[in-house]
Amino acid sequence: MYTTSAEKFTGGCMMLMRQEDSGAAFLGSCFLVHEDGYMLTTSHIFGDNHENLCVVPYAPEATDFQNISREHVRSIPVEVITVDKDRDIALLALDLEADIVMPDFLLGSTEGLRLGAPLVSLGYPFGFQNMHHLTVVSSVVSSKLTSPLGNNHILFDTRVHAGDVGGPLISINEDRIVGIVCGRYCPMADGSAISSYSREQALDTDLSYAIAIEHGIALMEEEGLEII
Repeated sequence: MYTTSAEKFTGGCMMLMRQEDSGAAFLGSCFLVHEDGYMLTTSHIFGDNHENLCVVPYAPEATDFQNISREHVRSIPVEVITVDKDRDIALLALDLEADIVMPDFLLGSTEGLRLGAPLVSLGYPFGFQNMHHLTVVSSVVSSKLTSPLGNNHILFDTRVHAGDVGGPLISINEDRIVGIVCGRYCPMADGSAISSYSREQALDTDLSYAIAIEHGIALMEEEGLEII
């Protein structure tokens, strides 16, 4: 039985890595969205190179306090199913058969998400430092924006790390995933037409953003996947 919203989703949040000659290189986070092994993440963390990708499942240890680094991790190969570069999202799939048990009522909607509503995000913030522990961070909905490219974004008041990118953003009230974490928010990105004067001003914001889960659901529907 899940005791918190975060615990409901921890088993599905994984590290995305790339196998290299010297080992596995950490890229970011991703999360399961379908019992057949499909996952969502952001596309920029692996770029145009779709080769040798793998995921490392969340594997809590028997004790309450987890070791922050591990010399060996169990990786599972994945393939890129489809990419939407305009929205910076991607649908991946495990490259082998696996017995996956998914929680009910996984994906939500941003339609009723209100300003100030509580959120949690999951990810591996220090994966680039070889610290392979899952972290849960709480926040609230700061704003809901549509970008000049037509992307619906949820802004939240947490300063995410590079390793968190690709992880799920969860609505506490809904107990469902409502977004895919994209990174630190910058109003000058995503095609915004801002004056040259404004672009010269340095921005060091504590706000982060996620793209609305409806964009990820659209990728799943294109593959004929049932939404849970």
